Amino acid sequence: MRWKVAAAGVLALALAPSTLAANPASIAQSQPPQPAAPQQPPATGTPAKDADAQDYVHPARQFVIPVPKGVQVSEPDKERVILDSRQGYRIIIQTNDANPRIPLPQLNDKFEAQYLGQGKPFSLKLQEQPATVAGLQGVEAKYEGAGSQAKLIMARGIKTDFVFMFFAPRERFEVLDREFQWVLDNFRPAPADQPAAAALPPVRAMLAKPPMPVARTKRFADARYGYAIDYPGDWEADKPSAAIATFSGPKGTDAYFARIIIQNVQPPAAATAAQATEWTLADQKALLDREARDVVVLMEQPLTYKSARFSLAGRQMLVTYSFGGERHRRWIIVVPRPKGIVTHVWIYSAPEARFEIFRPVADAILKSWTIQPDGS
Repeated sequence: MRWKVAAAGVLALALAPSTLAANPASIAQSQPPQPAAPQQPPATGTPAKDADAQDYVHPARQFVIPVPKGVQVSEPDKERVILDSRQGYRIIIQTNDANPRIPLPQLNDKFEAQYLGQGKPFSLKLQEQPATVAGLQGVEAKYEGAGSQAKLIMARGIKTDFVFMFFAPRERFEVLDREFQWVLDNFRPAPADQPAAAALPPVRAMLAKPPMPVARTKRFADARYGYAIDYPGDWEADKPSAAIATFSGPKGTDAYFARIIIQNVQPPAAATAAQATEWTLADQKALLDREARDVVVLMEQPLTYKSARFSLAGRQMLVTYSFGGERHRRWIIVVPRPKGIVTHVWIYSAPEARFEIFRPVADAILKSWTIQPDGS
């Protein structure tokens, strides 16, 4: 099965092109669309190596990131910058005020306590070693998740702590990592963040922790629902109704709040598949308007589900909203059934702070989703 997004003058999906079934190398390439942020004017100083690249200058912290050709830049908030490439990778640069009282390796340990292990985005730690980024000492670690790999680099300047996160499909990681390294090689912190080398404390050198077993996947396959889908082995599937299936991580973990919901909907007045799709997406918007606050639609665009037997024209939407005193993000995909006017609604929803962390898990689940004609 193949997912395609209509080219409409914007980057189709944040990590497109996307192939989400037969080819495992494509995992983590179908991403929720990201709102484009305006490019900052090029910074003065050392030019990027690629003549086609442009420099992005952070408006507050004044660091400079080279943006390769074909990469989209977005700013979800004032402390995060996201680079999404058509080649199939994502780079997230997150910043915070420097806190020298907490050593970087200790920050890395806190990250792993939250995100490494059973029921969490990363199931295996591959390595850890000291790192240097633009003269800033730091620590680097590499992880493996559901079909994708990630590299995390924490570096400390005088005023700013930097976290660089790189996500790519497992089968293409080593090749795409070269472009990530090029971005790091040409990254320039603000002059106020560049310390004298002697002032930096040494970073401990550590070996990777013993590999943790990867949880096997389970398969949800009920002909009455009209599809089959894989999900992590330590997640739970539930059938709250004959038209809805839900998937989430174990209770007591952050993964419990990262949910996949698939719902079958029959619009009351649609006469065609296209009308059914539009009605269903509008109904999803109306539901959020009723039950949540401060709903913001970040992106809405067409996409196409393709298999060897049929092609289905659908739509997708990325929204943020407030619920229960917390900001959430939701990725909604609507595709019609091969016949009739019933639609499938695939939803990945999580608190906004955890949305990107569990996105690789959602990608893997979406990649495995197989719509079956006639409930077969």
